[in-house]
Amino acid sequence: MQLPISNNLPIEILAQSFNDTTNSYKFYWFLAILDELTETNSSILNLDNLSIRMVSDIWYPLDYFKLSFGKQDSFKNISNFVSEKIEIDNSPKSENLFAQINKSLNDNDLRNLRLQVKSLIKYVPYRFIRQFFTNELKGEKDSNVNRKIIDFANREFGNLKPFYCFTDNYIKIHSEWKEYFEKHRFILKGFIYWHLLKFLQKNNPNVIGLSEKLFKPVKRDLSLAHNFWTKYIEINNDVNCIYSNLRIQNQVSIDHFVPWSYIAHDQIWNLLPTTKSVNSTKGNNLPNFEKYFDPFINLQFDAYQTIYKSEIKDKKQLLEDYTNIFNSDLKNIFELSKIQFYQKFEIVMKPMFQIAENMGFNSNWIYK
Repeated sequence: MQLPISNNLPIEILAQSFNDTTNSYKFYWFLAILDELTETNSSILNLDNLSIRMVSDIWYPLDYFKLSFGKQDSFKNISNFVSEKIEIDNSPKSENLFAQINKSLNDNDLRNLRLQVKSLIKYVPYRFIRQFFTNELKGEKDSNVNRKIIDFANREFGNLKPFYCFTDNYIKIHSEWKEYFEKHRFILKGFIYWHLLKFLQKNNPNVIGLSEKLFKPVKRDLSLAHNFWTKYIEINNDVNCIYSNLRIQNQVSIDHFVPWSYIAHDQIWNLLPTTKSVNSTKGNNLPNFEKYFDPFINLQFDAYQTIYKSEIKDKKQLLEDYTNIFNSDLKNIFELSKIQFYQKFEIVMKPMFQIAENMGFNSNWIYK
């Protein structure tokens, strides 16, 4: 992926900043700069704000979606600190996490969080612009590099045009880079996320839907699932929740058997009807496989058979998701025995449970 060219700026240095990245810090440092520029429209950026922006960007992939950032990445403890201190609102219309952290943490916890981030990324603001001073830093002891970069950045600000220079607890973005960052903000973000996905794929080889797991979850469209299960309940007229054994009547709540934050899709073969209170209680947990898998498959099998045999006009659309898991057409799926149906589901879903559990999703949830 190529960055927009500039006649006055060394764009190749910006591209090189993301070569051979061994942890996520540079990605989230640059994202924080772009977001802070957008919100403040100032070239003077506060390092405390940038540190909190890094946390707010990394929290979703790291804590909510349980992705691995590799052995050299230590943001996990910081992410856990945020989760322990505040109850994060992930609803589609909620404030962004940066605002929630600043509003919800008390002064002492906010100060503690900033110190944790600063300690973790103590080299990042300096090493991010190191390539502007490659010749000047040759042979320099590692312990002196940060101080030397500060000196060179401040002294050569108008000549070599590094991204920024330093002053107290702030960085000052070079005016020409500020203009470039603002003009090409969306392309630059795409460039970062492209590199970040490549980085994450190495550390999460068995995880599906990585591109959906970089950001706050968006509002999902479950209208097809509601239509499917509502029509099934209307025909069957005797459907109980597999978790609570409560009768499901008018208010159908749709649950993801394998949590959405792992599976990252809304296909009907992973969905089932329940009540709002039960769904809220289950949350982001993996249900106990031994207790609930058989009832889940029985429900799925009966629902497929019922909808397929019905006279519903849009039944092909309602059943289409099943072709993805069975890799077969609707008629062949209908003709499967319950044992064959079960075996296919087990082959697909059992590894999902194991991987999700290994990633840190709470497992063995049982409704009480």
